[in-house]
Order: sequence, then C-alpha cells, then structure tokens
Amino acid sequence: MSLSEGNPVWHPSTMPYSHGDEKPVWLLRVEKFAKRISDRSHPTSHPEEETGILMLVGEMLASLENDKEAAARCADAIREYYTAFMLRSGNIDHSRLQLLDGHVLSFRQLEDHAVGWTICAVAGMAFRIGKRIRPADPNHKRLADVLIEIKKKRHTGPWDDTLGWETWNLDWFGTSLTRESDLEHLAPMERCSGLINQHALVARLVAADMFSAVVNGPAGAHKLVQEGLVPASRGWDRDRVVAARAVIASHYILLAGEQVRAASQYDEWLRWAQALAGQMAAEGDLAGAPEWDLGGVAGVAGRARKVVRRWIREQAPIERAATRAREEAERNEWIALQAARQGAEERFVAWATRNRWID
Repeated sequence: MSLSEGNPVWHPSTMPYSHGDEKPVWLLRVEKFAKRISDRSHPTSHPEEETGILMLVGEMLASLENDKEAAARCADAIREYYTAFMLRSGNIDHSRLQLLDGHVLSFRQLEDHAVGWTICAVAGMAFRIGKRIRPADPNHKRLADVLIEIKKKRHTGPWDDTLGWETWNLDWFGTSLTRESDLEHLAPMERCSGLINQHALVARLVAADMFSAVVNGPAGAHKLVQEGLVPASRGWDRDRVVAARAVIASHYILLAGEQVRAASQYDEWLRWAQALAGQMAAEGDLAGAPEWDLGGVAGVAGRARKVVRRWIREQAPIERAATRAREEAERNEWIALQAARQGAEERFVAWATRNRWID
C-alpha cells in the first residue's frame, strides 16, 4: 500500500466510475464517513489522522477480490502512517518522546492515548462501513482481518515505536453492539440487515480471539445463538425481527463455530438443530430476503444446521459412552445397595435368632 510522506495517496475521487455507474456499497460508506470527518469541529478530534486512516481502509476495500494480502498490507500501512503522523503531529510535545536503546517511548504512554484512539478509529470504521456490507462480500472479511492483522503484528515488549494494541477499544464496540441487539418492535428491514452484518463482523473477531470482555467472547456468542434459536419468549416481535435474530445466531455458528461449540452443550445442539430445521422451512418474503444474503433465512439456517449436525455426529459416540457409563454406575450402585440391604437383613435375622426373638 502506497504512502507519500506518511499520507495515503488513494482517495474516493480516484475511483474510475463514469456518470451513471452504480458505486459499490463500501465506497458510498467511505464517502459518507469522509464527509462526516470533514464536518467535525470538536477540538479534540484528529480529522487529518482519521482521514488518512480512512483512505488506507478505502484502498484495501478497492483491491481486487482475489487479493489475499490486502488486509495485511493495510495493517502495515496503518502502522507506518500512524508512526509518521505522530512524529510530525503538532498535537504531541516532541520533548516528551523519550528514548531507550534507540526506541521511541510507546505512544500509548502519552497523555493523548494515541494508540487507543487510533485502534478506536480503525474499529469504528470497520463497524460502520461493515454495517452495509454483506457477510458473503470479501470486503466484509477484510474489515475484520485488518484489525486481526494489527493485533497479530503488535510489538509485545514494553517499548513500541509503531502501533500497539489496546483491546478495550474493540471491546467497547462489541459491547455497544450487544446492548443494541434487542431489535425494537416494528424494526425496519434496514436496521435488521445492519445488525446482521455487524454481528457477523463480531463473529469473525470472536473466532480470532480478539475480545477480552466476556460479553463479546465465546460466552456472549453462545448467548446470542441461544436467544436467537430458542428464545424464552417471542413477545411482540414481528416476523422479520425473529428471523433476524435467527440469522444472527446462524452467522455465529458459521463464522465462530468452534468458540460457540466450546461454550455450549450437546443438549443445546439438539435443540438448535431442530430450530434451524424450522427456519429452513420458512416461507414468504423473509425466507429469501436478498438483504440478508446467503440464501436468506432458509439458506443461512441450512448451512448452520449442517455445522451443528456435524457437532452432534462427532459428539454422539462420546455422549452414548457417557450414558452407558452413567447407567452402569447407577446399576452397580443399585446392586451394591441391594447387596448391602440383603446383608443387613441376614445379619439381623442371625442376631434375632441368637437372641430367640424369632424361631
């Protein structure tokens, strides 16, 4: 990814779209985000840095679909841009940049918490742009991968002269999203679609162990699957809301399956498989809602059910063996109890006979 004196050279205006061509959703979101940044007037904001990071994310999204290294290049470019920006930024007192063995004092130790702010900016872009990108779109995965790559390439020592990692910033977005996951009555289709896309992004990050907060980790994913497929009560929710929750649950199974599996139990899988079978039989507009991709409700439920049924097949022999062992233990316990009871009766009869209580 190209940089020029720490500044990205890509810009939405450089995209080759002639008049009348339909722009991709991600480009519309980048343009909207860029306008939002330029309209800010808050004195503590860093519009120059945020715009630079946004352009790097935009360049990643503009890459060819088969470009497997786009997210890794973007992560490297963000680290490089971050370092260049912070070193020439007037927001930092350069006299406070201490050196130890030739390394610049970690920016996370500066008063403006630059590392945390930068991670927060990247995460914010990923979640807001990803809100309108379907999970099947390669760019949806790239938005998660760029965060994963930044964390993967972080410096692990106490001195970090590039971009570090502070998980709490990502936790904030995941927790905020979880709090908003209760779709209100009469929720519009657009809101349902947006939450589905964002939760799919969270699922990708859960699979990469990106969250430190319990609410956003495997336990949180398990809870959303359970609530989406086996709700305690439907209440007043419209069909689209019930279906949206089921699709969110299905995406967690598909994208963070191993984490969900580890946090759940065999008997839950049996109920989930049954619930997903019901979703596959869904009829009407929601069954093939194009906004939800992957074949709509029925399509994504079918794929998730295959995953759950595989779990069941793999676990079934273990469960049967455990059941046999439990039944054997119970039978042995009963036999031991009967033997003890019979022995006690025999000892009583012998004692009573000796004492002439009985003939």
